[in-house]
Amino acid sequence: MLEPYRQEVIKAGEEYIGISKVLLEASHKICRLKECNMVNTIADSFLAYYADRNSTIPGAWSDVNAAVVNAGITRTSIQQGGQNKL
Repeated sequence: MLEPYRQEVIKAGEEYIGISKVLLEASHKICRLKECNMVNTIADSFLAYYADRNSTIPGAWSDVNAAVVNAGITRTSIQQGGQNKL
């Protein structure tokens, strides 16, 4: 079922899109118990993406004013510098 997408996913996973100046922590021992910067970064990016859409509420900057992300979506941390592909 997913086989037709295998090569496209492999190619996308090899693309280098940036580095992090800090450790982006994604350990389940930390992120599932308290706030962590990896999940904050994901939530902030969702908010930035949707907040830039046109508002249906007159005078409001956006229909979206918060982003909530389940910490379970992260699997591994991203190391500081260029050790990981982003």
